[in-house]
Amino acid sequence: MMKTVPVTQYLNGKLVASYASMRVAAELSGARANHISEVANGVRKTTGGFSWKRGAVRKGAIAAISKGTVVATFNNIEAVGNATNVRTSYVLEALSGKRKTVSGYNWQ
Repeated sequence: MMKTVPVTQYLNGKLVASYASMRVAAELSGARANHISEVANGVRKTTGGFSWKRGAVRKGAIAAISKGTVVATFNNIEAVGNATNVRTSYVLEALSGKRKTVSGYNWQ
């Protein structure tokens, strides 16, 4: 079984999001997991327009939740839009209770 490696996503040196694994980061950001790994390991400089580092999920204002576990955190709704391929209007609807899930995740 592969080890889960948490990663953090940066844009112009500023933290954008934290993910519980490279797989989740790839699902939400649209970047390829192997490219995220290469950036985190210093093989590439960026992928998907972002730099990536290994690191634990940090607390944020908005959380993506899968099976009861926080798998990604974002500082604000703008960060969700900048970091992912998820429609922020749908996330706002999930946060207000109008939607149950967005892209297979619960949002808080």
